[in-house]
Amino acid sequence: MMPTNEMTVVHKYWQMGKVAKYLPFPGLLLTTAIVSALLQAVYTERTYSNGLYHFVLRARATVSIVVQIMSVALGAIHISVVTTLINFSTRLSITRRPTTLDRLKLWNPICAPRMDWSLPGRYILVL
Repeated sequence: MMPTNEMTVVHKYWQMGKVAKYLPFPGLLLTTAIVSALLQAVYTERTYSNGLYHFVLRARATVSIVVQIMSVALGAIHISVVTTLINFSTRLSITRRPTTLDRLKLWNPICAPRMDWSLPGRYILVL
């Protein structure tokens, strides 16, 4: 049997792992809020003052770089959340019903965001 100090360290590590599992999910709230705000601005045909408009015209390259960096960061957050959700649902599905090897081969690249060209043709379209 482990001494009590080691047991508490293992218990704390297990709890941290349990909490770390759910860390990507607040990222979905962030991306959803930003998309909702942008859709609301388009729907209400919102325009900005002359100051912002002229700043964007003067610093077009800088603004486009900032937009690209933000879109990549928000996209990475969104992909992380979606793959984590698919990973959790896959684990639940595998424990409840039998599955084919082809489907397991599909779930592997979906859970880790990457393209697997060795999949059967009908599954490549899904990715």
